[in-house]
Amino acid sequence: MGLRADHSRGRCRAWRRAAFAAALLAVSGAAASAQDGAAHGAARGAPGFFGLQWRSGAGEEIREAHIYDSVVIRLETRNLPDGAAVEIEIWEAGSGRMADLVAGAQGTVRAGAAVTRAFGRPGFPARGTPLRGVVEVEWAVALDQGRPGADVARRIEENGYAIVDYVFVARSGGLSAASAPLAILGWSNFVIMNAGTGEPMPYASFALFGPGGCVVEGTADGEGRAKVMNQRRMGPRRLALR
Repeated sequence: MGLRADHSRGRCRAWRRAAFAAALLAVSGAAASAQDGAAHGAARGAPGFFGLQWRSGAGEEIREAHIYDSVVIRLETRNLPDGAAVEIEIWEAGSGRMADLVAGAQGTVRAGAAVTRAFGRPGFPARGTPLRGVVEVEWAVALDQGRPGADVARRIEENGYAIVDYVFVARSGGLSAASAPLAILGWSNFVIMNAGTGEPMPYASFALFGPGGCVVEGTADGEGRAKVMNQRRMGPRRLALR
């Protein structure tokens, strides 16, 4: 399922920000214990989310992604029925704070199955059979820098660059949980041309000057093309020949 862009700024933003902050605080303060002890909550019949992950298309958990990369938002559910709706929101969390709602979608719980585990002292029977399910949503990483009033654009204008992280929030009924941050990386793709002839310059040496004093040196290929990846700071860049 794909995500839809959501640039609305209605009155719902205030409570969404508060809910986001509460969810993020709960996850950051007790993520490990919550996931390790998820089975105990399941045994008591309490529905919930756990195992929130950003994944690559190959199914591996990731901590960073380039703009335009295809990623998978994945989470597991406890005691939610097959077909239950789960709202997914992606928030920009630059500079350690929640800033803008970037995109949203609705996922559904699939492949729920009863799982029995023995809890408590050895030899004692299980106290419940939690229903387990999975929600997965695909998304092409985007940067809303061009939107009027976007936090990214404001920080670039004020500081010369912006470091961007995304967090996704899952909601269903009164449940909510936030993922770990995904570091967003930029990239530059260009062809070095001869200013006099307009022809590409094969194997030309260059320096790419980025925001905050970052400099990347490299060499174009046989057709004058070059690509610079893993740019953590978003902002204007200047190309020079060496």
